Amino acid sequence: MNPKGVWLFLLMSAFVGFSSAQENQVDEEVQKARSFYFNPLKVKRDPFLPPSSLKSSTSSDLVNYDTNEMSLVAILSGMGAPKAMILLPSGKTHIVQKGDQIGRNRGRVKQITANEVVVQETFKDYKNTTRSSVTKIKLAE
Repeated sequence: MNPKGVWLFLLMSAFVGFSSAQENQVDEEVQKARSFYFNPLKVKRDPFLPPSSLKSSTSSDLVNYDTNEMSLVAILSGMGAPKAMILLPSGKTHIVQKGDQIGRNRGRVKQITANEVVVQETFKDYKNTTRSSVTKIKLAE
């Protein structure tokens, strides 16, 4: 073989080795990509939902009970808007503030005073007329 043929042979074998190594690397990346799948049962929070939707999922316990079944544990005031700690019959506690939904009739917290939480509920009765009621949850003494 002449020297040009040797160089050509070495150059071609190096190129073939380089391209096969590149193909192997691409094949490994494709295999990794194919092996990944999203299982929503293994994730506590759906990554495709905005964080603002998390608040509604935590407040769902508050709309499962009537306001007369809830008890007021504490009032948090002094810094910013006052907040109240509500104890549910299930034993869970929730912090609520003015404007939050609470109760089966999805009432709104209208006011938090030093010893009570005022909830206004608007609902339809058995005659399909819209009614409104104000419930006060008082702090246990």
